[in-house]
Amino acid sequence: MKQVFLFILTILLFSCTHIEEYRYIPPQKEALLQEVEGLLNKGEPSQALTILDRFQRDFPDYQAEETAAIRERINGTLGSSFEESIVQEDWEIGLQILYSLTALNLSPEKWTAEDIVERNALKLLISGENTLAIRALLQVMRSGTPGEATLQSFAEFALEHNEISFGGILLPCLEENEVKPPEGFKEMVGQQLRIDKMVPATVTIWVNRGIKLEGGVGFPDRVIGSGFFIDRRGYILTNYHVIESEVDPQYEGYSRLFIRLSKDPDQKIPAKVVGWDKNFDIALLKTEIDPEISFSFFMEEDFYPGERIFAIGSPGGLENTVTAGIVSATGRRLLQLGDTLQVDVPINFGNSGGPLLNEEGDLVAVVFAGIEQFEGINFAIPGHWIMDLLPRLYQGGAVIHSWMGASVMENLLGLEVVYTVPDSPVQKAGILLGDIITGINGVTYTRITDVQKKLLQFDPGVILKVEWMHGDDTVTGFLALEERPPIPMEIALEKDSRDNVIPSLFGMKIEKTGTRLFKEEYVIKDVYRGSIADETGLSVNDPLTIIGWEIDWDQGIIYLKVKIKKRSAGFLESAIQLGAYLETANII
Repeated sequence: MKQVFLFILTILLFSCTHIEEYRYIPPQKEALLQEVEGLLNKGEPSQALTILDRFQRDFPDYQAEETAAIRERINGTLGSSFEESIVQEDWEIGLQILYSLTALNLSPEKWTAEDIVERNALKLLISGENTLAIRALLQVMRSGTPGEATLQSFAEFALEHNEISFGGILLPCLEENEVKPPEGFKEMVGQQLRIDKMVPATVTIWVNRGIKLEGGVGFPDRVIGSGFFIDRRGYILTNYHVIESEVDPQYEGYSRLFIRLSKDPDQKIPAKVVGWDKNFDIALLKTEIDPEISFSFFMEEDFYPGERIFAIGSPGGLENTVTAGIVSATGRRLLQLGDTLQVDVPINFGNSGGPLLNEEGDLVAVVFAGIEQFEGINFAIPGHWIMDLLPRLYQGGAVIHSWMGASVMENLLGLEVVYTVPDSPVQKAGILLGDIITGINGVTYTRITDVQKKLLQFDPGVILKVEWMHGDDTVTGFLALEERPPIPMEIALEKDSRDNVIPSLFGMKIEKTGTRLFKEEYVIKDVYRGSIADETGLSVNDPLTIIGWEIDWDQGIIYLKVKIKKRSAGFLESAIQLGAYLETANII
């Protein structure tokens, strides 16, 4: 019996030793290469490149031939995908791939971005996608010169449809390139675009949400807003918050969308939501109406305080109301992306989603908000931001944005990274806290909105060449953009510790110094200019103790309660509460 027991024990010991000796646990380097191979095999070459590029920077001598071969496979995959898109004349996909190839310095000799956008503009014009065609041509005109045939085709279109604003933009380009405009074109452009003539292109938006009960009494629950035609096929722009109940999956009540035409305000016409963007508070609607006139965006970007403007809308449901005012300020960062105009033109309940015009009658912005407590403080979204969104709005559904995944603060050198969201592109690329992003695709950036503007061009998966300063070193690397979550800081709070998000939300960098009475103690190491911490009067070297956190998910607000000894107050201890919106404007 003992012999049997010793035999079994020997077998067990030998087996355990054998398993322990031959069990394979891949080291970090091998695991990373396996991840690259897995992404490449799944058809995600851009994501594979992000990991591989960082790998080659961190381990330049490790399996150099193998990693170089993998990189060649990635480049070949991107090149083949580009050629396929060209053969199929899928210009939009081809353009996105070309952006990646250009960043990698692999641009095909025969093609430029302007070539592809111009071909797409003609394709859209031929297919009747006139609004998107105009946008594409304007994109070409920003950076180059369209061909003569293209200019002639668009000039004929503008004349046929009496597109006065667009014709006014097109005429200088025709003259500069000695392209003869069609007969009657100059006369059409010379017409005065009177604001009262544009009123029929506006509509009142009605969202019927049934009966609302309060205190046992029922009353009609309706949302009233404004909108305007941007397409002769019945497409209308308005604000997202006006039609939110139509598309919000969390809304479970009754909701029916209608429009009322300016010339027939008593008739309710059904409409449907095509696309929407909560970040920019904009939505595209469709109704089976062929309007006689529609708006075209004037690509004005340089607004100035004091510029005279006009709004058309339905304040309180009163259709065809025109109000006047001026631009009070520019560059107000009230939304997660982009910036807004502050205007003093009278805005009331029902104006949301209406057009904002300049003195020439050109559409320059969309009204979206006002502060009820303060008369004359209202806001509008500049048209150039919305023009960048139009293709995605027409595609339908919620607009998807790309992102890098970093919270940054502006300084003289560039954009300082104060937070990286876990598993985001910047984190995968190896960009660390304190690094300063100085350039993207060879262009220097010091303003957050400029980077956000650039990113609107790119779909998730596009590869960017990024330059950043790490200490005294300048680093160049590549990263693949990914889909931006609706509210990035919600993801950050789910995946990361609360202490790590303090710089992004409240604008101060803190360092732990110890623990006293079960409370963690910190000292402020940096305060970012213009941040909540800065406006609260907090200073570097102020000691503080975190008391607790509170999050109001419904309102999207997070509160940080601290005890602090402000240097400016003689280091007397006081308890304060800092509040910040989760929808921050400093994330790229």
